[in-house]
Amino acid sequence: MNDKNTLSKVNVLFSSSKLLVEFLKDPYFEGRKLVIKGEALSCGFDAYPSTMQWLKSNENEKIDEQQKKHIRNVICEYEKNCKTGFKIIWEDEK
Repeated sequence: MNDKNTLSKVNVLFSSSKLLVEFLKDPYFEGRKLVIKGEALSCGFDAYPSTMQWLKSNENEKIDEQQKKHIRNVICEYEKNCKTGFKIIWEDEK
């Protein structure tokens, strides 16, 4: 898969306490937006998977473990191919 196709699957933005993921061309979640709480770091973002939550109009839907795994894989694929050095550290669920 080339970089352009990989990068066009999601758009990832972050602030000091949240990671915003917009699914652009994903077969499961196209058009949805997701927020993950965490902390901005000098080298990237420390993400807490247990805080994953859909934004409007899907905010009441639960995210199961299989969906979390898919989301993490898509974000990790993005991270590997974005060439910015941005890293996401996934905190283990307790």
